[in-house]
Amino acid sequence: MKKRAVLVRHNDGPLDDRVASYFTLNGFELDVRYPFLGDLLDDITEDVAGTVIYGGPYNVYETDRHPFLKEEYRWINACLKADIPMLGICQGAQQIAYHLGAWAGAPDKEVHEFGYYEVQPTEEAGDFMDHALHVAQAHYHTFNLPDGAVRLASNSTYPNQAFRYGNNVSGLQFHAEQTIE
Repeated sequence: MKKRAVLVRHNDGPLDDRVASYFTLNGFELDVRYPFLGDLLDDITEDVAGTVIYGGPYNVYETDRHPFLKEEYRWINACLKADIPMLGICQGAQQIAYHLGAWAGAPDKEVHEFGYYEVQPTEEAGDFMDHALHVAQAHYHTFNLPDGAVRLASNSTYPNQAFRYGNNVSGLQFHAEQTIE
């Protein structure tokens, strides 16, 4: 049975990023879902190898305004319970943090990151990052670390650039999935 990578997208742009390329090149079946367009996320089955919750323009706490977020939180919760590897990118990282009880939203300061910014590894980063990187950023909002999470990368503008929660959950504020194209 071929393993599935469930990609939860918040736009219907081309699927030409590093995440899709990685899974395709490594023999995974891409199962792309668009809950904002009405797609539902199935229950966890044994063929789910992992999931990626992508970035998007939605405020993660506005579930009444964006009811599809409830479906995504149900999925995040199911993945956590089943110990499914999960990566959140930008909004996806905010969603995971928020679901785990952390604050997510617009910071008090009106500083936004759009463009390429440097992030540095923390002492706890281990083999996640061994040197500073310039990464694509596109966000107005951020998040606090959930209880039990480990900060992996930071910068002076937004201290929570990457985190790990347990052994199988990671969140990135930045857009490592983007290619030059």
